[in-house]
Amino acid sequence: MTEAKARILLVDDEELNREYLSELLEEEGYPVKTAADGREALDLLRAEPFDLLVTDKNMPRMDGMTLLAKVAEEGIPVTRVMITAFGDVESAVEAMRLGAAHYIEKPTSGGMGPKLLLAVEQALDRHRLAARNRSLEAALTPSATEEFVGKSKAMDQLRKQCAKLGGTGKTALILGETGTGKEVVARSIHKSGPRAAKPFVAINCAAINRELLTSELFGHMKGAFSGAVSDHPGKFEAAHEGTLFLDEIGEMDQELQAKLLRVLESREFERVGSNDPIKVDVRILAATNRDLLDEVGKGNFREDLYHRLNVITLRTSPLREIPSDIPVLARHFLAADPEGRGLGFTEESLEKLKGYAWPGNIRELKHVIEQAVFYAEGSMIEADDVFLPERRPSSSGEEGFASDLSWDEIESRVIKQRLERFRYNKRETAKSLGMGESTLYKKIKDYGLGRD
Repeated sequence: MTEAKARILLVDDEELNREYLSELLEEEGYPVKTAADGREALDLLRAEPFDLLVTDKNMPRMDGMTLLAKVAEEGIPVTRVMITAFGDVESAVEAMRLGAAHYIEKPTSGGMGPKLLLAVEQALDRHRLAARNRSLEAALTPSATEEFVGKSKAMDQLRKQCAKLGGTGKTALILGETGTGKEVVARSIHKSGPRAAKPFVAINCAAINRELLTSELFGHMKGAFSGAVSDHPGKFEAAHEGTLFLDEIGEMDQELQAKLLRVLESREFERVGSNDPIKVDVRILAATNRDLLDEVGKGNFREDLYHRLNVITLRTSPLREIPSDIPVLARHFLAADPEGRGLGFTEESLEKLKGYAWPGNIRELKHVIEQAVFYAEGSMIEADDVFLPERRPSSSGEEGFASDLSWDEIESRVIKQRLERFRYNKRETAKSLGMGESTLYKKIKDYGLGRD
């Protein structure tokens, strides 16, 4: 996306001044909207994003000082410049207190243009620096996006369940489709309990082969196998007194399931290549997108381990069941994207997002928003900037796949479409689906989706 010029809202009750100053700014390439007083300006600021507010001081209905006060009170993220023909020290101090980056006195005759353009340039430099600082802060704060986002009844209930479960210390199984935020739920449980100050360690059981996963979980001794050049503590040791999150536990093979069951029952294990037991105090949270009870029936998952993990069950909701949360999540991802700050969504783009079935759920939505930010040309994300896979619900609300299909059948078809869309580029396909490449490779094998 080419860098767009900052959007400016110019407020002045004198029509000739508005026209002159707006033309001056537009000649410099700035998109400008105008308002005749503070009340009209406040309505515009509430309705759409602006980078800079340039306002006169003395105006009818709502003056410039009151406008600055309202902007500060409502937390509207816009840089502010005040212009006045009646300058005094007290007014300048008050304007600065209310967040004005500059306070400009109108000259008695001509010369306003250069003065204004310099103030605008300096104010926008400040705006860009502040945005960059916020971006760096977000990048350096891992928990910035690890939070529940959504106002639906289902999301509110899940928040309460996590808070209640956090203080119990019980083992829990988190069930939900791919991309529905199961790790966010696990982190929330961890942060809500007495182990919050201790480590939270996560491992994806589907992303690592059995031999390496054994070593990653339990650690190994130097010389235990080829390449083991030093002692290596595993995830259980790293999570001591904290929480170990086993994601996609349904992909773990039965031999490793048996070892895991023993650790859960005895709270001790041995590193690979050692016979010395290591005691550990770890809370276990596990997650899967599979129906584990069905996997038990098929003989793929140990029944005793299932009951050991399934002390408390939490379920995450797919996006198609909570469409009211889609705009909330979309705005959250937009605000978290350094290139997306200052952009907004048109109603048409939000309706387009709400009308899609989201087989990849929250991860897929995040990826689509990142794409939309890239394609957006103006200050608003339009419906045409939102690119969705070909199969989407019809206008009548029917989903693109028959309702009697199983989840595996739907997932298989979605993966096949994405593979074809990205010409079997596994990395791009996995990214668009919000899953790891190793998980995608396994699903391609399970569903028989390799090229003929």
